[in-house]
Amino acid sequence: MTFINEQGPVTALPERRGLVRAGMLWFALCLCGVSCARFTPPERGPEELPVPAEFTLYDASGAVPERWWEVFQSDELNRLIERALTGNMPLQPVYARLIPAALVAKVERARTFNQGFATIEYLSAALIDMKLHLAASPDKAIDPDAFERDTLAQLGMPREIVMRHRTPQFGHVFSSDGYSAGYYSYLWSDTITADAWDAFTEAGGPWDKDVAKRLRDNVFGVGNTIDPAIAYRQFRGRDPGIAALMRKRCFPVPPPAAPAAGAK
Repeated sequence: MTFINEQGPVTALPERRGLVRAGMLWFALCLCGVSCARFTPPERGPEELPVPAEFTLYDASGAVPERWWEVFQSDELNRLIERALTGNMPLQPVYARLIPAALVAKVERARTFNQGFATIEYLSAALIDMKLHLAASPDKAIDPDAFERDTLAQLGMPREIVMRHRTPQFGHVFSSDGYSAGYYSYLWSDTITADAWDAFTEAGGPWDKDVAKRLRDNVFGVGNTIDPAIAYRQFRGRDPGIAALMRKRCFPVPPPAAPAAGAK
């Protein structure tokens, strides 16, 4: 098949295709040869580049200045460094965030380890102290050994746990009237602080300004000018409860007491 134009007939298509194929084959061979050839660059030494003057502004001893970035006299670098210093968290809180949650839970569980034993051994001594002072009178003799044994039996003291302070060496509760029947106050203080902390957690966290102001105005600010029980009641709106302490020591929290008959 031929094509006719104004200059006459042109070469037939099959012959033109053969030429194209031959040209493509030679082009491919050339590319293959170039890709397989090994090129060895000329040998030359490292280029000597000029060092900016700002890079040489350091102490002759080699010490790095504390605010090293100011050496470069770059407003942009100064701005970025200042932003990093003021906006980033210190390393300690950042590291605290990296502690695995499982490890945090383990630490929390360790905090309440042996709380049952510690509470019972303390509380038994505190109750013996209080009951002993309530039972004492000038005209009544008390056998300390029998009193301790009978009182612990009434309390249901576990045989596996002993009092933190046995009666014969519990001398500090008899040293003065300021400490008489007062050994319980350690646990009572923990009860109050746990209950007060609940006031903050109920408000969303320890930085709640309204709760902090109530605590300052009604407790810290008045000191002993009023009855501490009244001061705490004005802060909390009620007397201290034991639920917060029970949670703190990982004990079961008892249900709230039912209101007394006729109470509103």
